Amino acid sequence: IKMSALSEKELNGCRTLLALLSAGDLLALSDTVTNRLVCVESPREAIEAIVAYSQSAEELLKRRRVHREVIFKYLAKEGVVVPPNSEKHQLVKRTLELWSSGNVGIKTCHKLRTYLTTRAISMNGDLSTSGGM
Repeated sequence: IKMSALSEKELNGCRTLLALLSAGDLLALSDTVTNRLVCVESPREAIEAIVAYSQSAEELLKRRRVHREVIFKYLAKEGVVVPPNSEKHQLVKRTLELWSSGNVGIKTCHKLRTYLTTRAISMNGDLSTSGGM
């Protein structure tokens, strides 16, 4: 059995993200990553081969078959809000940050939303007092 070069968080994240790909893309990606030396017969086997033979999470995320939309969808499922018009390299960077920190996502989103709401309320209060004349 080949030992993966990915961390446990990266392995889990890659598996979840790869499950969003079509069966055709998974099989093609498996062929590319393994140089067609590992024969897979199902999407599940393809995912395991891909994560086992990928050199790094970044290398995997940058592959052509791992589409921008798939990374965006993965981040959304993980509670990470990114602009819908983000380019692939930005989504790759954000995904790698998520996997390296481990706790970025819904909790951070909630804190940010609370901060922005509080800030908006205080700004509206300032506007209403200064704009009264």
